[in-house]
Amino acid sequence: MSRAKIQYSQCWEDPRPSLEYLSIGPDDDVVSIASGGDNSFALLARGPQSLTMVDRNPAQLHLVELKMRAIEHLDSEELLGFVGVKASPARERTYAALRSALTRPARDFWDSRLNILRGGILFAGKFERFIRILRLYVLPFIHRDKTTRAFFSCRTLAEQIDFYEKTWANPGWRLLFRHVFGKHVLGRMGRDPSFYRYVTIPDTGDYFYRRIPRMLAELPIRENPTLTFFITGNYRWPESCPLWLRKEHLPVLKEWVGRIRLKSGLVHDVLAESGVGAFSRFNLSNIFEYMSEDLYETTLREVLRASRPAGKLAFWTLFVPRPIPPSLAGRFVPDPALKDKAPVFSPRYPAEDFWLWRIP
Repeated sequence: MSRAKIQYSQCWEDPRPSLEYLSIGPDDDVVSIASGGDNSFALLARGPQSLTMVDRNPAQLHLVELKMRAIEHLDSEELLGFVGVKASPARERTYAALRSALTRPARDFWDSRLNILRGGILFAGKFERFIRILRLYVLPFIHRDKTTRAFFSCRTLAEQIDFYEKTWANPGWRLLFRHVFGKHVLGRMGRDPSFYRYVTIPDTGDYFYRRIPRMLAELPIRENPTLTFFITGNYRWPESCPLWLRKEHLPVLKEWVGRIRLKSGLVHDVLAESGVGAFSRFNLSNIFEYMSEDLYETTLREVLRASRPAGKLAFWTLFVPRPIPPSLAGRFVPDPALKDKAPVFSPRYPAEDFWLWRIP
């Protein structure tokens, strides 16, 4: 039985910048960080020739594989019930129907975790369990249900900003972000302490907190999966769901899920094993801030070797700046699609910025 654990059962980055700026087409071969699979599925909906999903944690790949089989075999209502968006007493029976389509390692992994399946795989990750604890045992002391309902009833961006500043951002909310979302508590209970090895920002909780008003100024709260899930505990409205769980995308995902390849390992090793020019698009999440500068440069060199001309590299930065090293100046250039907008701010996740580089 695998002892690997799911760190994230969902993706918390905003997929829309990647969808817009990577401009994926039918001739593209894409490599993407797997994580919870959500953002890679969003890229698949653009119809690339192939999609290689990479993760160093085998538990994340077992999760993605189960989601792939659910996409392949379930209709929209069954899918929402199985993953946990909607109530369902049939999750274990659904898994039994999907089980034979899984590889042996994935079957062994999930056979020993039926309790997770019964609760819905959206809640299976360490980070999601941490969020659930905060919502159940901390948030009720900060805001009552009627305050939450009022917040999600705001009809305009201006109205929700005003409500946030005057009502929602009370001392308890500030305390939650500045202490619970700091690197010591979040790093141990929700993420992993090693993720902060290269972080120099002294107060990451305050960094999150100060950027929330900007997030609310750019996206209606009901269309923000991150805030909706954190505050309400689920995706309460169709427009709140991540893109891969929206009914209109399911037929396309069913058609193209067979184009996915799962690879276990570190990205630079997977790229090193690939052929020259094997990929044209690289969606690498925020893995670079978990690396030393030397390994970051090594990985970029593997990206260059594995990329075709006019390839594109997209990644996020959370707390650690990762400019292109001077030794690779001219090998990666800012993509003209961004012009003066790089980096792109994420309205879904307040501390992340999106970067896009073109490979001449």
